[in-house]
Amino acid sequence: NLIYFFKKSQKSISTLLIKKFNGHVHQHTLSILKKITEQNHKLSNDLIELIAQFLFDHDMTIVTNTADILLYHVEYNLLSQNIVDMIERILQNRSDQDTLIQILRKCAFNQCILTEKTLITLSNLLFESTKEMRRNNIILTLEFADRNQQLPEVINNLLKYEYYVKILTNSVCENEAKDAEQQLNMATLNGKQLSKGILNSGSSSVISTFTRTADGRMILWGVVKHDYMVNSCILYRIHLITSAALAIYKDYFEVPYLKQPEQLYRQDCS
Repeated sequence: NLIYFFKKSQKSISTLLIKKFNGHVHQHTLSILKKITEQNHKLSNDLIELIAQFLFDHDMTIVTNTADILLYHVEYNLLSQNIVDMIERILQNRSDQDTLIQILRKCAFNQCILTEKTLITLSNLLFESTKEMRRNNIILTLEFADRNQQLPEVINNLLKYEYYVKILTNSVCENEAKDAEQQLNMATLNGKQLSKGILNSGSSSVISTFTRTADGRMILWGVVKHDYMVNSCILYRIHLITSAALAIYKDYFEVPYLKQPEQLYRQDCS
């Protein structure tokens, strides 16, 4: 039984983590500890502090196992401020660590105060990322943090734009959607940027929504006017949607309208 073995060997395990063995020893030890935490066994605070040091290891397997252990632990236990500080420092250098973002989300939910530098790092990741799961975790982390501390204005604005876009794509209330569209319109015309996750999403639903009304088309115009760093996919989708709209306008409005005076001129000439 793994738990029984662990209880009998805690001192030995701590020794294995403290001493400078080769990476394989640490990998194997952390792998065992990960399996133990997966069985909802609580590790001591001292042992968690030891484990957290391996977040700085150069071996990514060790870093990943360490992060997974901390994620399981924080599900039911608080992390010390020292460990939270470690995670914040690492995230600023290894922003691809989604598990670290999940840990910070749990910490923020548990009313930990995140540094302003970490909040800015998270907002930058939100702005740049197109991965839906990562974006959702970051948004939740920032929203939880907002309950306990004041967020910088730039982050509040970014969260507002994300909220407005969700209203546009999901709300069935016409007035609510109209207000969200107007807010986004004012923001983009004033040079405020929408995140890449919004503009470069794999689905064209957001872009399609924007093309339905004058305010929405102004948002897209603002996006192009201020030279946002959008990929070719969004530009192509805008082209397809607006081209289709122009074709409908031409076939059903412009051509019939022009035919009427042409017929009148022919009658007058005859």
